[in-house]
Amino acid sequence: MLPPRTDPRWTALIERPDNHTYEFLALRILMQRVALKARRGVERADQDAMADEVYGFFQKNQTLMVNDISTLFG
Repeated sequence: MLPPRTDPRWTALIERPDNHTYEFLALRILMQRVALKARRGVERADQDAMADEVYGFFQKNQTLMVNDISTLFG
């Protein structure tokens, strides 16, 4: 089960996307894009938008990402 979007782990995932290894290929690609943006530096509003995008991706694909969800959120 996914934690709510208000959980601080979503922001941490955006701030440090390279801290994890992702099994699901589409998630890996998304997080590489997030990491690229994070390295360039993003403002708080952009960071929130990225976290919303990642959260939406997790919601839509959670049945395919059971292992990644378990690893990231216990």
